[in-house]
Amino acid sequence: MKIPIPRILVAAAATCLLAGCASGGTGSDPFSDGTRGEQEIKVFITNLAFMDATVHSVTNGSRRRLGRVTGKRESVFTVPFRHSAEFYLEIDIMAGPKCRTERMFVDPGDHVELVIQTDNPYLLCGES
Repeated sequence: MKIPIPRILVAAAATCLLAGCASGGTGSDPFSDGTRGEQEIKVFITNLAFMDATVHSVTNGSRRRLGRVTGKRESVFTVPFRHSAEFYLEIDIMAGPKCRTERMFVDPGDHVELVIQTDNPYLLCGES
């Protein structure tokens, strides 16, 4: 024996089911480290030298000017970064050599710190 179910009840149940599936749950990812929404890295630069320095970031063959850091000052730059990649900084010291950092891998959300000194033994420098 069949029990008749009103069509309106079936339609209401289907609507609720579809609305629940379409709401796109906001549950958190248990494997996420909390940086899921970050699509950038921050570059902190301290210039201890008297000369100004222009800084570029290089990643995946793309060179991007970050800006100029005045002598005896600090600056913070933000670089768009979508995934882990090789990265380094080029530093053009006014009236001085052009230098670069060693290559490193960075991930979105990372912070990179660079200290420019009068003598830069840890930078790879060439003649100006």
